[in-house]
Amino acid sequence: MAPEYALWGCLTYKADVYSFGVLALEIAAGKSNMTYRPNEKFVCLLDWALVLQKQGKLKEVVDATLGSNLNEDEALRMLNVVLLCTSPSPALRPTISAVGNHV
Repeated sequence: MAPEYALWGCLTYKADVYSFGVLALEIAAGKSNMTYRPNEKFVCLLDWALVLQKQGKLKEVVDATLGSNLNEDEALRMLNVVLLCTSPSPALRPTISAVGNHV
């Protein structure tokens, strides 16, 4: 659920972009955003991904079962788009049509 809706009940046209980002993150990671917590420091998968991005370790988010089938550059590009889509501010999220241009 987009933060602006969860916190203030304000549904923006970019709420779908946020949802797309969360879904794409869950697919790339092979984990649920709501139930995955690598440890007590993190509240969800997205929280963990943001920290890994700041540490330069974003590829750790990718589902390990992909193994040698993984194109690392494509995975990192997708994860960076995911994090752009899940910005807490709707003004900083791309439009859904612009997301296709990033991927």
